[in-house]
Amino acid sequence: MKNLIKILAVITLTMSLTACSETDSTDSKDGTKTEVVKDYSYQKKATKLEASNKKLKKSIAKLQDQIASNQDYLSQHDQTQYSNNNSQTASTADLANLKYTGTQEIVVNNNNPNFSQEDMSTNNGAWQTYGDLDNLNRATAANAMLNASLMPSAKREGLTWSPTGCTINGSAQVGYTTGVI
Repeated sequence: MKNLIKILAVITLTMSLTACSETDSTDSKDGTKTEVVKDYSYQKKATKLEASNKKLKKSIAKLQDQIASNQDYLSQHDQTQYSNNNSQTASTADLANLKYTGTQEIVVNNNNPNFSQEDMSTNNGAWQTYGDLDNLNRATAANAMLNASLMPSAKREGLTWSPTGCTINGSAQVGYTTGVI
């Protein structure tokens, strides 16, 4: 019986709300007429924004296709002759003989690495090699084939190092420390 009363109350409430929303105008007791104006401007604005977004997505897709096409073209042609960044081009054999000419970069082998298949092989697992320090105690070469096996398994301790050539008040500073990285 209680469920029946609840169902009837819901139906009555629904019907009254439906009737209110469909009413465009009502007369009050004093004779003035009240008109209900439905505002759909937010829906119109949303529709316009959706249409604008579709156009922008098409435009972005076209630009992405154009970028891909341009990148393909550049990868097929020598980029250095079209570049205006004042960079030099050199082979690895000529690199040691180059004189500084004020350029920001030197492109070596047209930015193509010359690793052998043996260098790129993962048959021997991960590896890392470091070159000796030069006569001014500066780092030289560092090469590695990295993978997850080289990642530390325990919590790292703070790092300390002595930067090359770092002096404060005329004396070399040793043992700078950082927190755990």
